[in-house]
Amino acid sequence: MKSSDLLLRRLCYLLTWTYFFVVPWDHSLSFGWLGPISRMITIATVPFVAIAILTRGRIRRPKPVHILMLIFLLLAEASVFWTLALEDTLPVMRTYIQNMLAVWLVWEFAVTPESCRKLGVAYMLGSYISIANTIREFATEVVGTSKSVQRFTAAGWDQNDLAVSLALGILISRYAAQGGSKKVRILAFCYVPLALVTIALTGSRAGSIVAAVSVLAIAFQWKSKPSLRVAALGGLLALTCLGLVLVPQNTLDRILTMGSDVQDMNSRVPIWQAALSELPSHIVLGAGAGTFRVASGTDMVAHNTFLSVLLEEGLVGLALFLAIVYLLFKTVWRADPSTRSIWIAILFCWCVGVSSLTWEETRLTWIIFALAAAQSQNVCEKAVPALRRHLSRLRPLRAS
Repeated sequence: MKSSDLLLRRLCYLLTWTYFFVVPWDHSLSFGWLGPISRMITIATVPFVAIAILTRGRIRRPKPVHILMLIFLLLAEASVFWTLALEDTLPVMRTYIQNMLAVWLVWEFAVTPESCRKLGVAYMLGSYISIANTIREFATEVVGTSKSVQRFTAAGWDQNDLAVSLALGILISRYAAQGGSKKVRILAFCYVPLALVTIALTGSRAGSIVAAVSVLAIAFQWKSKPSLRVAALGGLLALTCLGLVLVPQNTLDRILTMGSDVQDMNSRVPIWQAALSELPSHIVLGAGAGTFRVASGTDMVAHNTFLSVLLEEGLVGLALFLAIVYLLFKTVWRADPSTRSIWIAILFCWCVGVSSLTWEETRLTWIIFALAAAQSQNVCEKAVPALRRHLSRLRPLRAS
């Protein structure tokens, strides 16, 4: 590969890294009709990617999971022909194209396990900005004596969306720390208590559940001497408890009373019932991407990703979406043992989180899908050198 081509591909990877960095906080920085900063980065990336592909003359061969993602995208785009609300579908079409582009950028330019891990570092660093913005919002409210405010969040973010994204970041930070430098490992260690305290400030019960599962997953996967493991977990617990002292009591009470809304799931059950009652009218291809509010007649989002996909894209769309998730689990199961367990935990926590969120269109979902799909190359990267070593050992035997 020519040096100019290599430099261009490195630039495309740098833009992909930047995209992963801004997604965890892009709602806090929007530019009017241009949208959030992540969209602007995507637009800026397209010409460089086009030149890199034309120069090379080929693209990486996609995996089955990438093909399924593309088919799901095409179904969402095609729903413009039968949608109940064209004004709701058109913005979603643009978002899905951007999401698919991000998936492909990871597959095309993050071609090694190390480059994928560095994208995890980018996500962790971006999450730090949302943590800082949320803490600043909390400090501003306290100084302003608005103590009746129970929930805090970074500007532009819904509390539940932010909490789940930070909770997933706990596991992604662990992934980023594997094989990383000392600075990255320190940042990953500090991220956990800061994220837990910030999640508490949001008052999100869904985020708290995902965070608890994430911390338990890390505790079970932490491979080190028992004494070091106990010391590290003890330090994380102490730092977290120290931070929780600053969280308003009424905010903590909201999280601790999560069992009181089990019957109607914090008013979500009526939304689900309304959606299911309208489902027979849109059972095959759905009511159109982005039309859940109109199709359900509730003027509310689904608060359940799988139900949202079912009503908007029908049984065909839900089957495709579930197949994507299944193939992602299958992909990470076959990944390198050092990353297998952490990615299984990430996908499991994503499933838990989106059961109460509408995340089929969000960039956060698709960058997680992109990284999970890229784990299939971990085995290939290590299997080829291993095969070469095995063949080299056989050559002396053949000679004799």
